[in-house]
Amino acid sequence: MRPIYIVGTKRDVGKTTLALGLLHGFRQRGYRTAYLKPLGQHFAADEGGAVFHNDARVVSSLLDSAATDTVQMAVSIGRGRVQEELVAKREEELLEGIQADVSRLSRDHDAIVLEGMGNVAMGACLKMSAADVARSVSARALLVVEAGVGRTIDEILLCSTFMRQQGADFMGVVVSKAWPSKYERITKALTASLTDRGIPLFGVTPYQEELASPTIAQVFDGLGGELLGGAEHVSHRVARTIIGAMQAENMSRYIGLRTLVITPGDRCDVAMACLRAHMIGGIDSLSVSGLVLTCGHVPDAETLQHIRASHLPCMLVGGDTYSVATELRNRIYKITPDDKERIDWAVRLALDHVDTDRIIAALK
Repeated sequence: MRPIYIVGTKRDVGKTTLALGLLHGFRQRGYRTAYLKPLGQHFAADEGGAVFHNDARVVSSLLDSAATDTVQMAVSIGRGRVQEELVAKREEELLEGIQADVSRLSRDHDAIVLEGMGNVAMGACLKMSAADVARSVSARALLVVEAGVGRTIDEILLCSTFMRQQGADFMGVVVSKAWPSKYERITKALTASLTDRGIPLFGVTPYQEELASPTIAQVFDGLGGELLGGAEHVSHRVARTIIGAMQAENMSRYIGLRTLVITPGDRCDVAMACLRAHMIGGIDSLSVSGLVLTCGHVPDAETLQHIRASHLPCMLVGGDTYSVATELRNRIYKITPDDKERIDWAVRLALDHVDTDRIIAALK
């Protein structure tokens, strides 16, 4: 089977979700399967100094074999790396490194899934765009694009034209994150339009709220605050976030399932309203997932005692309420290696809505 290179129209469009699903689907069908992230910007070194992309760590938790089935990145584009490489002019050497990785993996595997970074043109400044890499390793390129109609078709035509002009073998499209209420209409329109243009559509995945729901631990990470209580329940998920700036008696209508509440630390009335909603809802319905207290105001002793007794995850931070809320709103919570639930959801999403057998046929 030829390698498949999963590329996107932009960041965080669902490339890793699709990769997880395809890897699982290939293995289900008896193929020895490997994964490679050839180049990227978000990475970390293991104990031996080898550099792995964060997405490769997620995949390795699915494959249960980081050393064998994923390999360290050929090009880690950290701060200042682009400038260095533009001067060094080592494009051929870097591509040869990726080719060597793919060749090595092909000896012991039937199928190799490569995942690109950002959009299809990222890396073009180093002559290492998705098209350049796909062409160099004879991979077929599968494009992932967010669901819509007119905008989505425009993006598909733009990216597919770029890939083909750069000599890459463009195989087709998977559309992601279609809003459930519009799923049938979007699927029908895209199928008709892409069929007319000779572009294979291998699947349309619906938007799944769970995949966009981080854990409290992921929300708290990076806030730089003090955990006041609930350390044993930071695995709870957050479906929605609200700012507690109203009178406590009016809060209940805004608190839904798995709500994170952000409020100043001196609003003890709001904090107590959240604790009551949490205790009434219980662990199963979990109306309040967590509480972020802002402005560095420590609650009074009685409220603090109730927070700790309730076991509701609560963090105290120094920033003002608006800044903290804006920071959390702008975050993108990618799947992490320890987030088994979201990995399982990603696999199921791809298995249910992407035609894996048709993709395999296109790779043979």
